[in-house]
Amino acid sequence: MHPLAATPIGFFPKITRLGASVVSDAQVDEICSVSECISPGPPGWIEHWVHNEWGLFDTEGLARRIIPNEGTGYDLYAYELAPYRCDGDFLEPLPVQSQADGIPEDYELLGYDIVSRSDGAFFEHSPLSCNDGAQRFAANRYCLIEDGKAALQAMQAISRDGTYEPGPYYLVRVYRRRSDLFHASR
Repeated sequence: MHPLAATPIGFFPKITRLGASVVSDAQVDEICSVSECISPGPPGWIEHWVHNEWGLFDTEGLARRIIPNEGTGYDLYAYELAPYRCDGDFLEPLPVQSQADGIPEDYELLGYDIVSRSDGAFFEHSPLSCNDGAQRFAANRYCLIEDGKAALQAMQAISRDGTYEPGPYYLVRVYRRRSDLFHASR
């Protein structure tokens, strides 16, 4: 992985969907994208009003608190944001401020996602999974890009392309907690 600087921005529980039924790339096993379009978070999570400005949770404990009592099959993700934003042809520096805890050691780096944030305060769509960009941009088994430099180049290409969801686009490093507790059957 390319050592791209990034700032921790929070945690989020999701039900990770299998990739074969959603993305036409045979190498994608799971959809671990930032967006909730395919792998959803808990129903009504926003109504708890403990999320941060990124629509995530500053601590692992806050993220766990919103998982429904009867809910099983949730994986716990953590995210870091690269200090860039891309809108059309423009790649601009992005000062990232966050109160989120750092990534704990029991989290595994899965790769980088490119995600839009055009119409609201929270992240919206991940072109790699939402728009089948995984085929064009060599996604790994998690529907993410392995290398930070390649992900930055893909973000710029997606932003210029005009056939994906509207931008601007952000580059997010995606981690998942290594635990059978949150990695139950789907």
